[in-house]
Amino acid sequence: MKTVAMIPCRLGSERIPFKNLRYMGDKLLCEWAVETAFRSGLFYDIFINSESDVFKQFARGNKNTCFHKRPDELATSTAKTDDFVYQFITRQCRNTLADSDIVILVNPTSPLLAGMELVEAWNAFTRGNYNSMNTVVKHRIHTMWMDEDGKPKGINCSFKGKLQKTQDLKPTYTMAFAFMGWRVRPFKEAYERDGYALFNPPCYFAEVSGKTAVNKLSCEEDWEVVERILTGSYGPPRYHEAITKLIN
Repeated sequence: MKTVAMIPCRLGSERIPFKNLRYMGDKLLCEWAVETAFRSGLFYDIFINSESDVFKQFARGNKNTCFHKRPDELATSTAKTDDFVYQFITRQCRNTLADSDIVILVNPTSPLLAGMELVEAWNAFTRGNYNSMNTVVKHRIHTMWMDEDGKPKGINCSFKGKLQKTQDLKPTYTMAFAFMGWRVRPFKEAYERDGYALFNPPCYFAEVSGKTAVNKLSCEEDWEVVERILTGSYGPPRYHEAITKLIN
């Protein structure tokens, strides 16, 4: 059994343009994910998964990285993770993957992810009888949802009576998507049977730090916060030379 990392890197991005080929400090965003995966020591191969040959050039220039080209139709803003993971697995099963192997998706939009978080989750995943893995953040705070009339409905608390102590609340969990993982054969079987397999049971939910998840890059404000954490500064966008040529 071997484990490979797959880093999804679409060229386009609606909320943060060309984010995967934008510099955060002295490294491209995708490089932070590659470095984290490499330093974890878990992976037989590290793949950049993209529709763009710009990432192929990047992979060729990085001795730790391979390139997997996905079809254009799986590189749109509406493409589903289940679909491009299945395409990656089935294609790589013709080359390097075996049914007994594990694929870990490392999300480049979580650059504060620590290699040790990957290692600890991988250890728990492989020791247990799990087919899939995702990441969550644990919260012990009053949590609610709003009904269609705008009225609060407590999830782990009640709005009747005195306020409950935070330490007495049952914890709640939010999805982080910092990384995900699957055993190859069960994923293929579930996808071919059901058309989806992201949370193919039994699914292990690995807890990651709030820092890792809260600072997931979804907008420019997130980028500024993370860049200041990682580098101590924030400045105008700088891009890979291929993007600079494209936008100038």
